[in-house]
Amino acid sequence: MASSSDDALYPKLHIFESSDAISEDSAKRIAALSARAVQEKGVFTIAFSGGSLPSIVASKSNFISGSSNVS
Repeated sequence: MASSSDDALYPKLHIFESSDAISEDSAKRIAALSARAVQEKGVFTIAFSGGSLPSIVASKSNFISGSSNVS
């Protein structure tokens, strides 16, 4: 059985009905991960590969419009 440290090696597949559903789920996950990273390390950095993903995530994410370091 894989341990929790192996989670990165065995990612879960998530299937969504719409881009709105992807956007909402992504925003919640990113918010949780960023809050944890800032609490533990004092900083959070994220990078997107491009294509339509940044606009899909941004459509439901308040954190993007509030950052001065978005590029």
